[in-house]
Amino acid sequence: MEKVITVVGGGATALSFLDSFITEKTNNPESQSATIYVIEKQDYFGPGVAYNEDSASNILNTKAGYISAFANKPGDFFDWLHSNPDLWEDRFPGYSATEDSYAPRPLFGMYLQHSFAKVVKNATQKNIKVVQINAEAVDVSKVGKSYVTKTSCSLNITSDLVLMACGTIPNSKIESPATLGSVVSNPYPVCKLTKYVKKEQPIAIIGARLSAIDAVVALVEEGHEGEIHVYSRSGFFPSIRGTQGRFATKYLNNEYLDTFLAENPVISLDDIITMVSKDLEYYFECNPDHEREEISLPPKAPNSIEEFIEHELAMAKKPRGWQAVLYSTNAIIERLWLALKQEDKEKFLAEYFATFMSYRVSIPSENGERILNYIKSGQVKFFSGDSRVSKEYGSMPIVAQNVDGEEIQREYGYVVYATGSPKDPMKSDSKLIRNLVSRGDVQPQQFGGIEIDTDTYQVTTSTGAIHEGLYASGELTVGNFFFTSAMDIIVRHAMKSAKSIFEQNFIASHEPSEELPVSQANG
Repeated sequence: MEKVITVVGGGATALSFLDSFITEKTNNPESQSATIYVIEKQDYFGPGVAYNEDSASNILNTKAGYISAFANKPGDFFDWLHSNPDLWEDRFPGYSATEDSYAPRPLFGMYLQHSFAKVVKNATQKNIKVVQINAEAVDVSKVGKSYVTKTSCSLNITSDLVLMACGTIPNSKIESPATLGSVVSNPYPVCKLTKYVKKEQPIAIIGARLSAIDAVVALVEEGHEGEIHVYSRSGFFPSIRGTQGRFATKYLNNEYLDTFLAENPVISLDDIITMVSKDLEYYFECNPDHEREEISLPPKAPNSIEEFIEHELAMAKKPRGWQAVLYSTNAIIERLWLALKQEDKEKFLAEYFATFMSYRVSIPSENGERILNYIKSGQVKFFSGDSRVSKEYGSMPIVAQNVDGEEIQREYGYVVYATGSPKDPMKSDSKLIRNLVSRGDVQPQQFGGIEIDTDTYQVTTSTGAIHEGLYASGELTVGNFFFTSAMDIIVRHAMKSAKSIFEQNFIASHEPSEELPVSQANG
């Protein structure tokens, strides 16, 4: 008997899920057959929002030789670049594909699109039907033992299972960026943003991490002439990636964590700091010729962003041991988060999150050099501390800050929020998630996204009940797993969710749980 799966989202998570599902099916040829519907609102399948067609100035922050959409194919992107130069060289003539280069994000999107088509073809050869649908999913409701996914174009898809693989979800729209005096909720795609804004107008960017840097670089490179003011609540700016390669840790790995958790059911922040410190010492045992850096914990926000970037650029010319150690935590970061004491989770997010993200999510030197040049020219300025955006109908937006007891107000042609996915799913631009949350069919997670069973990836309701056939993977699960945006982490969770769905529904023999009190769709 055939089972039907609906995957909401056709980006990197969906791609990795399909590839892993095919592997599970190949290893279990006598299991039930499957039809998989993939619903994607973007024009193409594979890139998703994060890697969609955009300005070539948006570059990855992971080296080309280290990134892949597949769990069992490390370095697949680099291999694809050298196997298919005819597909991309004309579009990106200035990019030289080396293992240590940072590729344009839309180029990685081309790779994902090409890979998606390849995986769909492979699925057909394995007798798995994949049906691609260009539409926006706006609701999922349980009808009997099935789930009905509704789209904005009034198409209803009935399936046994639904996987929400929505990827990055922007903030809810505020105003159209095409209108002068707009407050814009999301800078992407920056290629459109650069066409909307008036070149001479001053612009405020709220946020100072990767999306903010993408927006600033794109605007200046496309000839923006007005001042660009970047508002950072924490005052931190991303670190700049050094020349180090991958590092095999001694303590921050699954084997050591298994032993530790067997004796300690929970982990404290002090335990994690100890593991990081021990692995940093181990790094220098393995690399005695590498220079040590003084890292203060907790660090203080820089007094001068210009001096900070200059220092970072100097250090980024060398291997940076602390970066090698921190980046290695990708392999176990959700295990650390799940085992961390509740009070320490809250303390970390309240006191150290901005610091961690500035260290952990670094940028390539070329973007650091660009930002530094913009600052020295006087076109880009940074402001730290809390800020407030206000705008009356028909007026220009204002950003206000309290400086030494005095409120400073600045008027802008545009204010652009570059703050990533909202923590509260009800503040997102997803009608699907807002509908599910408003009915109680899914439960917002305390630390962001929605609540799931972290073993099975099944979604839980506002009453704590588990949906037998509704799953989530990717950015929607950020509160459960803490850090979900790195490609290797996306791939790992997609693989685990595919394994869970396959074992629970295609080969496993298990008793169905009690019927869930979830909303019914109108037949």
